[in-house]
Amino acid sequence: MVESVDSRRTWIIEYTDTRLESFAAELAVDLRAAQIDVPDPEQRPPSEATLGAPEIVITILVTAAVKSVVVAGLHALQRYLESTIDSHEGRLLQVVLPRPGLTSKRFPVDTKHMAREAIAEFVSEIIEAVQSIS
Repeated sequence: MVESVDSRRTWIIEYTDTRLESFAAELAVDLRAAQIDVPDPEQRPPSEATLGAPEIVITILVTAAVKSVVVAGLHALQRYLESTIDSHEGRLLQVVLPRPGLTSKRFPVDTKHMAREAIAEFVSEIIEAVQSIS
């Protein structure tokens, strides 16, 4: 979904449907509260891969210099997702880790009916991928 990436921004939040705008905005606010420099979320057209299903895509540019900041942001993402467990509103969420010269690593999830343990596992898999980037 992200065609061109601004290398000065580490976190990019996009949403494909206006119904997700407030969720994306709340997520950005929570990340900022965790000292993560994230720009305002932007609406983008859905990709073919989602077949038009509304989703939020978080693209994280990871370099060795910002790994610890990215991990802190992922923990903030985990706390935010845990705070929305009782909303019963499932949302498609995808975290993308672009890798120069390689296929981007994608971590898609449907947050409907997710328990804290599943959210922790989801974030743990992303952290493991971040730690493996050199």
